[in-house]
Amino acid sequence: MKRKIFISYSRVDEKWKEIVVKHLKLLPNIDIWDDSRIDGGARWFQEIKEALISSKIAILLISADFLTSRFIGENEVPPLLERHERGEVIIFPIILRPCFWELTWVADFNVRPRNGKPLREMSGPEGSESELVTIVREISKLLDKAAAREQKLSEYELALRKTLEKNWPDIDGVRKQCRQKSQELTNTDITAVEKSIIAEVKAEYDEKLRVYGLAFREVLAKTWPDVDGARNQCRQTSQGLTDADITAVEKSIIAEVKAEYEKKLREYELAFRKTLVQTWPDVDKALNQCHQESQGLTDVDITAIEQPIIAEVKAKYEKKLREYGSTFGEALAKTWPDVDKAREQCRQKSQRLTDADITAIEKPIIAKVKAAYEQKLGEYELAFGEALAKTWPNVDGTREQCRQKSQGLTDADITAIEQPIIAKVKAEYEKKLREYGSAFGEALAKTWP
Repeated sequence: MKRKIFISYSRVDEKWKEIVVKHLKLLPNIDIWDDSRIDGGARWFQEIKEALISSKIAILLISADFLTSRFIGENEVPPLLERHERGEVIIFPIILRPCFWELTWVADFNVRPRNGKPLREMSGPEGSESELVTIVREISKLLDKAAAREQKLSEYELALRKTLEKNWPDIDGVRKQCRQKSQELTNTDITAVEKSIIAEVKAEYDEKLRVYGLAFREVLAKTWPDVDGARNQCRQTSQGLTDADITAVEKSIIAEVKAEYEKKLREYELAFRKTLVQTWPDVDKALNQCHQESQGLTDVDITAIEQPIIAEVKAKYEKKLREYGSTFGEALAKTWPDVDKAREQCRQKSQRLTDADITAIEKPIIAKVKAAYEQKLGEYELAFGEALAKTWPNVDGTREQCRQKSQGLTDADITAIEQPIIAKVKAEYEKKLREYGSAFGEALAKTWP
């Protein structure tokens, strides 16, 4: 790779620049840049900036015109001084013509010629030419030294990066391992190299940590609670990361995934309970409706949630069935034989009970109430018949005597019972009257007067 030399000069000193360039061209493997390299139509300012950044040595051809050039003072000198401070470029001032360079920033540098005598004042052309040869020899040595430094920096940079990538974040340990490579480099050079490489390796490491975190989270969300399984799947991504950093990344992710999973469990629990109450006893229907909420949950956890809920909903449902049966039985006893009226009165209690379960509950209750009612009818019939036979023709008195027995019976059923009994007792009574009349007539005929 060619070593770039940047030449800064005033256009007034164009001839001197050409002389300097002529001598520099004798050096091997160099690339001399000055503004004559800028082609017409090119972005000249951008080209100057790029040349300033890429040069290894900057030759400044000092004259009063150079020092008073506004463009050079504002656009070329500041970036060169900054790069020189960072050790990135060598500034090499050559005094061309007499000027007060001692009163400027140039005084901070070792100028050439060594005594500060301008080239123009050298004795004849041969004197300036001879001095230029000396200067170019020095520049050649500086370029060789810079190249050696660059090579050393490159080797140290390569070794540091490679070792640091394997041993991050043990920076001090890496420095010790790379101590051999850092010999002959200045602390400034070492610091500059280390700063950028440490920043880059740290950024790469942090990115790898971030990628591992994303991968681990994605896998763990699918495999929870199998943390070890997630680690095994992400093993490739975790290579080169320290155990401490992996643990730190995993800890927060495990806590977050666990919290998300437990939240999902609670949401499924609420959804399943609500749905099962509405669909009971159709458990499969509830499971199908809650399928979306159960995704990502383990079968074990789903079962652990469902079983107590099923038992709870079943118990509440059966309790509600019993309550309905009790309420329906009480209502039907009062409204018999009006079953629909009893159902209407118990409508609130029958909500969310299936028709099949309601029918199954009602059937024995209806049969029981019917049997009890019919038994009561029979008891009333017997009691009314016996009482009426004794109190005839005092029907109302008989009814009063049997009022206790008639409670809970309908008027229609009471009437249906009473009418044939009244007719029978009346008939028997009238028959008895006739028999008495006949017997009395016969007896009176024999015993008259």
